Amino acid sequence: MTPNRGKARGLPLRPRPASITSTTRHTGDARLKGQLSSLAIALGLLLGGTTSAADADLRDILPGFGAAPGCALAAHRDGERIGFAASGLADIERGVPIDGDTLFYAASVSKQFTALAIAQLVAQGRLSLDDDVRRHIPELPAYRETVTVRMLLNHSAGLRDSLSLLRMGGYPSAADATMAQALELQLAQLDTNFVPGSATAYSNGGYLLLAEIVRRASGEAFPDYVRRHILDPLGMSDSFVLDDRDPVSDHLAHGYVRGDAGFERRDTYPRFGGSGGLMLSLNDLARYEHDIEQGQRVWTPEIARIMTEAGVLADGSPAFRDDTGFVFAAGLMLGTRLGHTAIQHGGGAEAFRHLYVRLPEQRLGIAVFCNRSDQPVQDMVDAAIAALADPAPGVLAGAPAPGHYRSPELRADYRLRGTGHVLYLDILPDAGAGEPVTVELVRRKPGRYEGRGLTLLHEAGENGFRLSTSRVPGVRVVPAVEGAGG
Repeated sequence: MTPNRGKARGLPLRPRPASITSTTRHTGDARLKGQLSSLAIALGLLLGGTTSAADADLRDILPGFGAAPGCALAAHRDGERIGFAASGLADIERGVPIDGDTLFYAASVSKQFTALAIAQLVAQGRLSLDDDVRRHIPELPAYRETVTVRMLLNHSAGLRDSLSLLRMGGYPSAADATMAQALELQLAQLDTNFVPGSATAYSNGGYLLLAEIVRRASGEAFPDYVRRHILDPLGMSDSFVLDDRDPVSDHLAHGYVRGDAGFERRDTYPRFGGSGGLMLSLNDLARYEHDIEQGQRVWTPEIARIMTEAGVLADGSPAFRDDTGFVFAAGLMLGTRLGHTAIQHGGGAEAFRHLYVRLPEQRLGIAVFCNRSDQPVQDMVDAAIAALADPAPGVLAGAPAPGHYRSPELRADYRLRGTGHVLYLDILPDAGAGEPVTVELVRRKPGRYEGRGLTLLHEAGENGFRLSTSRVPGVRVVPAVEGAGG
């Protein structure tokens, strides 16, 4: 591992060096240009001790975790770091704080790097998105329909989930299995969850197979391929893909869960790549962001096209993920956040929770990484977007009218404020039943708002709305009758 480059605690908005302002591809000394670009990023990340307005915004979003595991939150605009905040400890036992160099297990944020490796091989003509997976992995059973590389990327293959199979097969955790063992179990499955191409279901198994395709098509071990062709060219020198061994680094974030006697370490994630496996720092993620927006050494226009192509099922319908309103692409999901076009992917393990979101029209990237799984990363990202992005148009179809509402079943009044992407619901319990509370609800798709475990649902023409939790679905809330008691 390289020495600590210092905390990126606050990075000012600054003029971009002339060598990296253009995304136009030029002939000439590409190596020198790449070195200058990497130097410019490194200099920006070393500007510790300076602060920006964005730093203050991000610090306000993060709770004060103190001597507990916590989170790091980073913001980028036009490929430049504009803000960073961190709170909590990466390693409780050693008292090491989280900073920009902290290496997190990236969980499913890793999937876009697996997809990027596939996209590179497609761009080079070494495989096709429409290849039968059995062309590259002939041991895969012949299922009801052909499974293509594209289906693996957009979760429409119907493959059984590899991590679930490991649990069902008796492995205490994913950390107890090797990649070879996970592959053997995956290739032993005689059927799929549905006819390939007919539906979507999030599957780590598909990305396990994609990593194996990279290995066979390139002739390189998957961790080596990612390092040589993605991480090293971008100067992401601290990050790496696990190779069936425990990660070793002075900057490692351990994962923790809350137990009876305090926080307990839970590094139970897989030690191999594909669906996860990437160890990633937010300073290295800044280098990746820079390449997307400015460098285009790895994230070329052709790669961008492959990565952000919305998935489509065999019947021509979009490859939606459940009811989130997001569509699967290649290691990414496409949709909207707070009214902005969004490209994103989250990640989670027993003791980690992350979300990395890009708003391409705003050229804004937000990432929050936590070494604990009990933090509302969706809400943190939305709060950062609200603070840093230009406002989106306000009034939307599918939003219930603001005003005063009542639920006789819940014995509470409600005051609804806002008509756009964020609603505020004031819950006013009847006398003696509790204190008033305000819940911020963020629009996930037309007619659906979520926040703090509460979901507000509203259909066009509906007189009122419904409130739901995971255990109480659809309690009706109707306009209050003015002057009525309650």
